[in-house]
Amino acid sequence: MDLEEVYLRQIDQKIKQNNDLLEETNKLLKEIILALKTKNEG
Repeated sequence: MDLEEVYLRQIDQKIKQNNDLLEETNKLLKEIILALKTKNEG
């Protein structure tokens, strides 16, 4: 495996980590927004 392959693999892993974090963040934001809506309606 040459240096370029290693480099590209690291970039792929980093992108996947970022995507996973974004998904988690979006889930949490949805929960927060839902909780705030519910609180304001009640």
